[in-house]
Amino acid sequence: MLHTMYYAEEVRKVEGFGAPDVELKEAEVKVAHQLIEALADEWDPEKYKDSFQENLKKLIETKLEGGEVAEVEKPKKLAPVVDLMAALKQSLAQMEGKKKPAAAVDSEEPAAAVGKSKRGR
Repeated sequence: MLHTMYYAEEVRKVEGFGAPDVELKEAEVKVAHQLIEALADEWDPEKYKDSFQENLKKLIETKLEGGEVAEVEKPKKLAPVVDLMAALKQSLAQMEGKKKPAAAVDSEEPAAAVGKSKRGR
């Protein structure tokens, strides 16, 4: 990847930009670290392919040959709202299960924990 580097005097300061005044809970930090560890992997550029240019060239060739280009259909209804914390905990539990096959993962534990936290409020 190529990035443009700037000198400090070339960067405009924006008021109010920076670290917000937020208290992080220890559980949130722990889950964040678990997510990072679960998703960490060696970089292999061969695994990734940018098909945008290829698709664009095919689209242009089709138009030049007089062919019809089908418009992409927009989704008819929105996806349901998901409790992100519960989904994250379930994902981490599944990742731990893949790393350690001997460990049993209880799939209802994240749902139960979320239910308790909502009742406690």
